[in-house]
Amino acid sequence: MEVGDVHFILNFAYDTTTTLNYIDELLFVDIKEYQDGEEHDASVLGNGIVLGSYIVYPDGDIEEIGE
Repeated sequence: MEVGDVHFILNFAYDTTTTLNYIDELLFVDIKEYQDGEEHDASVLGNGIVLGSYIVYPDGDIEEIGE
């Protein structure tokens, strides 16, 4: 991944969409509720309810971000 990249992973088994953002050597991970048909419309991709948010550090540590 390059800095500034954004990737989406759709998991139909768990009805989730995971967003990966790589910024300043940190990986920001948001797990969101899947919205029906979002894989066909980029304007709604990744707009579901947030189920969990994490930061993955270069040394492998993972921090859960609370709301």
